Amino acid sequence: MKKIINQTIATLFILVSSNVLAVDWPAATGTCSTTLQTCIDTTSAGNTININTNGIALSSATLTVHKELKLLAGVSYHPRFVNVVIDVDVADNKSITIQGWEFEQASSIVALVHNDSELNILNNNWSQPDSAAGQVEGINISTQAVVGLTTVTMRNNTIVGSGSNAGNAFVRVFHNLGGTVFIKLIENRITDQDVIPANNAVVQFINRAGSLGIQMVGNEIRGGYTQLGLSQIAAGNMEIGLISNLLTGVIDESNSITTNASNKAIDSNISIGQFYGIFAHNTIDGVKRDAGSDGIGFDFSGHTTSVSSIYYIFNNIVTNTTQAYLGPASGTNVSETSGGNNIFYNHGTISGFSLQFSDILADPMFKNEGVNYALKAGSPAIDKSVSIATHTDVHDSGVTADAPDIDADGLRRYKGEFVDAGAYEWGDRHILHQANSAASITALTDSALNADTNAMPQVTQIWNYPGFSDVYNDYPLGIYRSGGIWRLFNEEQTSMSNNAKYHVFYPYGQTSDDFNGLTRIVYPIGGSAQISMDVPLLNNNPDKQVYVSNFWDGVYNPSSLEVGYSSAASKWKVGTVNGVSMDAGTKFNVYHQDTSRNVFRHIVSTNNAFGNLSYIDHPLLNNNPCALPTVTQATATFGEPVFEENPFNIGVFYDDFDNKWAIFNQDATSPITILAAAGGVFNVMIDPQQVYDCNQPVPELLFSDGFE
Repeated sequence: MKKIINQTIATLFILVSSNVLAVDWPAATGTCSTTLQTCIDTTSAGNTININTNGIALSSATLTVHKELKLLAGVSYHPRFVNVVIDVDVADNKSITIQGWEFEQASSIVALVHNDSELNILNNNWSQPDSAAGQVEGINISTQAVVGLTTVTMRNNTIVGSGSNAGNAFVRVFHNLGGTVFIKLIENRITDQDVIPANNAVVQFINRAGSLGIQMVGNEIRGGYTQLGLSQIAAGNMEIGLISNLLTGVIDESNSITTNASNKAIDSNISIGQFYGIFAHNTIDGVKRDAGSDGIGFDFSGHTTSVSSIYYIFNNIVTNTTQAYLGPASGTNVSETSGGNNIFYNHGTISGFSLQFSDILADPMFKNEGVNYALKAGSPAIDKSVSIATHTDVHDSGVTADAPDIDADGLRRYKGEFVDAGAYEWGDRHILHQANSAASITALTDSALNADTNAMPQVTQIWNYPGFSDVYNDYPLGIYRSGGIWRLFNEEQTSMSNNAKYHVFYPYGQTSDDFNGLTRIVYPIGGSAQISMDVPLLNNNPDKQVYVSNFWDGVYNPSSLEVGYSSAASKWKVGTVNGVSMDAGTKFNVYHQDTSRNVFRHIVSTNNAFGNLSYIDHPLLNNNPCALPTVTQATATFGEPVFEENPFNIGVFYDDFDNKWAIFNQDATSPITILAAAGGVFNVMIDPQQVYDCNQPVPELLFSDGFE
């Protein structure tokens, strides 16, 4: 693969709609050619400012944002803010978004939100490269007397630092003076590396008056004195849905615990007011039991009979704690309900909690305790729950309504008939296959896949892989089953390039089960280059991530595929990239799930496209040549999808000069389409467990196809 230019690039994980009011900073002329503060002050409210720099946008200062704006890192840019306080004031009925920024040293977002306002803090990164420069401050949200519903969304942020001051939190929400505030904390990675000498929570929610709703899904929170602190300190009510999160201490280089004795993963102090909680599918680990750590702790001292509080606990894993569970400490009119299916291991006292028949005391078999809490094959946590239908209620109403159905890796929460205990769902399989025939067909040799007659694999061609030759295969691909073996083939029935390599993603789950994200579409009529897919969980849902592969069952489709959402039909469509009509009986394997930090849309921009390729910037792909990304071509969701904007067969390759993966057009000459009114978008999926496994001294799953 020809290397053209060396440049740092990035991927925007959320596809932002086209905005004719957008301005760029720094601009060549005008008020946005000076400082970022001047650009903010002179840009009309309601506009978008794209911050197009990889350098330091501001250092050792305060940036004030007191009007409705979207402040976005430009596609493939990393604007840096060093020792900066972002002073945000979200006025009544207004919205502010901060997305894609790099915060260094003692930088923070300090925000005050008002009536019916909206604050979005998305895809930002906090780091502390120099501890002497001060601690990482993170995100500090406070409220005034709120009328209506105010929403704060913090999603896909990474915060790593040392919170050495007592009472500090990297994410802190203080709801004061009444009203209703809804907090969404989704897919954040927050790590406090310090030993904390006094009470401290890495994430802390305090409700002084009014209603505070908290939706926490798919977060990894590590370290500190306490990972999650919940305090109801005055009349009002607090609701929390804690779903699919990891809460754990951290281990230093000498393999010793760096959290203080008597810490709790969850510390709830409800001194007055009403509390409602759902705690489901979480992994809670004290790391080392001799640290005196507790798992879940509740203190309802002062709780009275005038209001009732209730919380539900099911499908969690709690390990390595001095006390696995501390139930209500005093207080009245408080009830705890266990839905069972919890796993306790290497634990001490369980107080105020009645073990259910479905709860078990067993080693959950983590891949690497203290580092990777995904499950090994054979874990008793796999398929621990009763049927999936029992657990869908978690997302049906109240504070958990519309929560993303993802685990802590950002992949599907529901696979197969049952749900695993803990934060991570087991089961997907990734196969690296090298063509073993000079004909148009190559047989897969993975025994687990071949044993599944109803599998729905997805296929992505890989140009290179460490230790193997670099091979193009500029043909549309399909997959089919014959003689008890799954096989890949070129749909045009041309000879497959010898030694061509393919990533076969074999998603675990029931066949044609929309709830599992798997379905097979049949085009019964034929005669068109695109068709609508009537899939219940995809209909009316343009934010889903959709992947398709040709499936042969007697009808060829000599074209590669792409997907796009039709707002007119409220359905997703699948079509040919070259505009060739499909015959009746054409079939496709379809995989879909909610968008996440690891399942996202890659936007092709002038800053990441070079000739026939576009670089992806993702922490699991960068510097990792053994990753196996899955890619499907897509169209921008600005309205009716326009297919054929990049009418080429695509693949992925690893650039060992820039140490990044890229998507490329297989013909090696045609420029890849840059995002315009329609096009320049690819759906990308990365499995963190595949990445972890392939980097082990003895890789798991990697060479399961037998060509090692």
